[in-house]
Amino acid sequence: MKKQRLLLGVVALLLVGPAVSAWGQEDGFPLPDLEVITPENAGRIQELAVLSLLDIEGLEIEEGFFSCVTSIAFTSDGSTITLSTYKGYLILLDVGTGECLEATGANSWLLGGLHLALSSDGAILATVGDHVALWHMATIEPFALLTGHSMSVVSVAFSPDGTLVASGGGHNDPSILLWQVAVWDDLSGESMEVETPQGDYTLIEVETPLASMWGHSESVESLAFSPDGMTLASGGWERLGDGSVYLFPVIDDNGEVVKGRRPHDEMLYELEWYARVNSIAFSPDGKWLVCGNSDGLIWRWNARSPWQTINVLGRHDEEIRSVVFSPDGAMLATGSGGWNDNGTVRLWDFSTWEPLTEIESYPGEVYSVAFDPKGTLLVFGGTDGTIRLWGVPADR
Repeated sequence: MKKQRLLLGVVALLLVGPAVSAWGQEDGFPLPDLEVITPENAGRIQELAVLSLLDIEGLEIEEGFFSCVTSIAFTSDGSTITLSTYKGYLILLDVGTGECLEATGANSWLLGGLHLALSSDGAILATVGDHVALWHMATIEPFALLTGHSMSVVSVAFSPDGTLVASGGGHNDPSILLWQVAVWDDLSGESMEVETPQGDYTLIEVETPLASMWGHSESVESLAFSPDGMTLASGGWERLGDGSVYLFPVIDDNGEVVKGRRPHDEMLYELEWYARVNSIAFSPDGKWLVCGNSDGLIWRWNARSPWQTINVLGRHDEEIRSVVFSPDGAMLATGSGGWNDNGTVRLWDFSTWEPLTEIESYPGEVYSVAFDPKGTLLVFGGTDGTIRLWGVPADR
């Protein structure tokens, strides 16, 4: 039985409220009819709208790094963009209208880390801060706090079926913990309503994970499950500055979750080089694993035969913060940038390794890049506190 208890009064939520502001350029919304972005039409991609966090009424956020957009994700139906900020806000945007549906501020127990993740059915959101928080997307309220890390949490990912959450620790606690989401279904009889200034919600603390894994000695910057849910990949860095990628088995030969403590000598594979690994992603078919590094290089290798030679897919001039595949796996989008240069987003043809197009218009670092589930929108955000929507308008 996992150790759990009810938390009282540890979370401060500020609800800015629904439909606070309709952002965007005068001609940005409603969005035009769009084509699926492909290697063939990527050259016609164009900016559709720019959304600024500073324009949301009631959102107390300063211009500068505190307004940095750290992570972006689409809901499973593609109707809503969910994003987090360095300041500790969780914001939901309507894709069709640009309206801010919800803006929730929380203390560092729940928010303030660099990543968020949505379950495949869109029902549960995971955010990171001092701990991992799980939220009901239907109500935008937290219901569980995963407190197994001894220091702040940097990265988080859901398994494809949504039953597992993996979390990666930051400085001084580079552990990877595996949690079972379904455990809270059995706790309704033990929970009670907690009264907060914004309403009542139930928050359960879970301290003991299903499994703990480690290999990185400094920080776990990115996590990704393989599409079949059998393997967990982690990207991060070591105390001496080397970047590293590890692969861990999640499901054993009997179809059971591999539980318990998993030390260094049980890792499947390890790669190291003199650059931090900031972002890692599996291709939709599970064949390829790609990572983006602080030296601007993009590496890829065959995830089914990881002992084979690694290939350099391409590079940016600045540090790469985000790598993501298009839904069909035909393209890779990468985002980079530095404080002294404009951020860059590039699209790559994954079958030929050739760059398709380059977007150099972001004033600062691009922290997060995302495709919508249909592959019609490319969205990115970063240190200037804006969200930029790009797509290929349909020919008429």
